[in-house]
Amino acid sequence: MIGQNRPSWVSSRPINTMYYTGIGYAEKSQEDYMKIAKRKALSDLVSEIEVKLASKSLLNTLEDNGQVSTSFREDIKVEAQRTIEDYQLVEAWENDTEYWVYYQLNKYDYKEKEGIRIERIQQKAYDNLQKARRQKISGNISGAIFNYVEGLKLIQNDLNKNLAYQVNGETIYLGNELYQSLLGAFDDVQLSAIPSSVKAQNFQAVKEPISLIAKQGAYSIANLPLKAEFTSGSGELNANLLTNEHGSAKLQILNVTSKQSRQVVRIKPDMEKLCAANDKMVRNLIRTIKSIPEAQVTINLEAQTLKAFLRQGQYGNSALIKSVKRILSNNYFNFVPNEASADVIVDLSEDFRKGGTVPGEMYNMKEYFTSVSLQIVKRNTQETVFQYSVNDQRSLAPESTSESTARMSASRNVLKKMQRKLIQELKKLQMTIDHSAVAPTVQPRVQQERVQQTSNTQTQGLLVPSGLLAYYTFDDGTGKNIMGLSNYNALVQGGHAPMVINSTLSGAGKSAQFNGDSYLAIPQHPIENWSAYTISAWVKTSSGGAILGRKAAGCTILGTTLQNQLFYQKRYSDGGYLTFDFDANRLLLDNQWHMITLTVEVLEYESRSKLFVDGQMVLVENTKMRGKIKSGEGGFIGYDPGAKRYFTGEIDNLRIYNRQLRENEIRQLYFKHQ
Repeated sequence: MIGQNRPSWVSSRPINTMYYTGIGYAEKSQEDYMKIAKRKALSDLVSEIEVKLASKSLLNTLEDNGQVSTSFREDIKVEAQRTIEDYQLVEAWENDTEYWVYYQLNKYDYKEKEGIRIERIQQKAYDNLQKARRQKISGNISGAIFNYVEGLKLIQNDLNKNLAYQVNGETIYLGNELYQSLLGAFDDVQLSAIPSSVKAQNFQAVKEPISLIAKQGAYSIANLPLKAEFTSGSGELNANLLTNEHGSAKLQILNVTSKQSRQVVRIKPDMEKLCAANDKMVRNLIRTIKSIPEAQVTINLEAQTLKAFLRQGQYGNSALIKSVKRILSNNYFNFVPNEASADVIVDLSEDFRKGGTVPGEMYNMKEYFTSVSLQIVKRNTQETVFQYSVNDQRSLAPESTSESTARMSASRNVLKKMQRKLIQELKKLQMTIDHSAVAPTVQPRVQQERVQQTSNTQTQGLLVPSGLLAYYTFDDGTGKNIMGLSNYNALVQGGHAPMVINSTLSGAGKSAQFNGDSYLAIPQHPIENWSAYTISAWVKTSSGGAILGRKAAGCTILGTTLQNQLFYQKRYSDGGYLTFDFDANRLLLDNQWHMITLTVEVLEYESRSKLFVDGQMVLVENTKMRGKIKSGEGGFIGYDPGAKRYFTGEIDNLRIYNRQLRENEIRQLYFKHQ
């Protein structure tokens, strides 16, 4: 009906004892005004369907306990609006500016269909209840909880109803029965951590993993997902904790990033993973569970005061220096007045340059670009342990603004960005200081890179340890991860063991020799859902293959092909894969040693990867991508099961980092064996 007098139902709501009524209105100036009016009308219709609380309903029980607000009632109505059917359009009316719509639903038809629906979901919910009870008795706590939750999902839109179910002459109120069973699912479940107290140092991993044990009485609880988090202090922990068939999981403290002398990590069942509940109402029910077992690990921090000397660039910026000093002082560093007494040198530089002129309606604007670079270097070894930069941040100022004023304004904007990002990056820093090392002779800065290479060539011990989680040297005749994180040990499977031979790589002891049918398996892939990582390995081959492989759900492979190409593959957090083949324009399959390095970083709007051969970058690849690289179940050295690529030749000094190495660090690793 268009343009005629307003119908009575627009001016006065109709009353009909046989129908629920819904009337909706929208301005025609709104996009999709007809859909908006319909949505309002159905919401109005559903509001007439009263949500009464039955005496034996779960919702009534929860409200009596003071655990639930009226939001549950609103959620029920919202869900009813989404699923309601058999409503009828009575009439629509519009004029030049307004659109009205009128729907109705027969009350008796609705109640009859509701009765049939309720009977059906009660049967399914009871089946879930029975299955869960059997699983709990057999010690399958994870399966029991899953089925309790699945039963609650079925009835989540009917929490206000009694849901009385007859079994062998007995009445069971399903909502309450499922919920109370879920509350008691963890009865007699104990979760313990061994050891429950460890010592740690700033910026370092705790080498020995912590055993988490889940039991119900004498029975081990398998396949129980666990969640670990700092409740006091801060740091990095391994993710995807899941108990094995013995009810055990390994917690690894990968880094400690708080100054607190006593820090606490709490471990408890991961209810979100355990219940796999995406429904708002079910999640709210799960949050009311109080008796969830938990364990805790106390971290006693062994104080490590790091003395820093700030070395600034040619053009000092007092505001920038003050801000950076404050951030670093709050993150373990104490600044000293002279370089000789420092553990680390903080190099801070700023570049400020003019750009072009941007025409404006009132007046023209001048472009400026500001870059800031921060690098932390160990004084004794000249090893770079941290680097952060803001590159060419653009700012605008009126053309009449003086350059000094424009620079101050641009610096303030850069400082805001640094304060947000720099602290986050510092929390990834991993570092140890060897105070027994001899400090190098101070050289002019123009010679710094050459001196750094020479110094590191002569350095005995571990190079570039920051962020290094897995390091395979094969020197002890096994695939042991010498960083101490045993979940990343490379193990022999069946008859596929490679030979360990004396390595011809300069400065190396032994290497692993693969024959095209041999490999080592890593139970837990070291690349765990990171936003940045590095893989570096020395290889000697004439036919190539996969250097580091992955299982079906893994994240990265790296290797060479028979066509003398480098290849690598990434799996994104949305499940997609991208594979890149690159002609290195040099002979890799010459049966000589080459160091191949891949670095990957997920930036705000893209992924950036770099490939290096013998310390020199041969490829930079950018792809549009957001989110972290997806973590995997496990990995392989010398094999990629997806493409059936076996490696033939020798592999040595395979390193995996949880950060992107810088070019000078990659060169350090290369020069060690030259």
